[in-house]
Amino acid sequence: MSSTKELTDVAVAEKESIREPSKYDVIVHNNQHTSYDEVIIILSNAFEMNYQQALDLANVVHTEGKGRCGTYSKEVAEMKLVLINTIKESLSQIVPQRAKEIKMLLFTIEKN
Repeated sequence: MSSTKELTDVAVAEKESIREPSKYDVIVHNNQHTSYDEVIIILSNAFEMNYQQALDLANVVHTEGKGRCGTYSKEVAEMKLVLINTIKESLSQIVPQRAKEIKMLLFTIEKN
């Protein structure tokens, strides 16, 4: 009988210590240098948005100063930033005269 009580105590202790992992928002910030087309290309590729979804978010960013691209675990949010930087670098190579402006587009992570 003692072993059943110990197993129950362990199960209760394990259940109490399990918590939902924190979530993080990936945020895109407005600037006066990056074009709508460049923002849409980056959003479409990094967040698998269609053209209309990316355009809608670009409009939110333009009017409100920033917008949420998605909510993820910390690891996935950090990987999104790596992916965004890779996309920005590729886009900068395709349109080298716009490289400085493309690289100015800021994305951050905020705890949800």
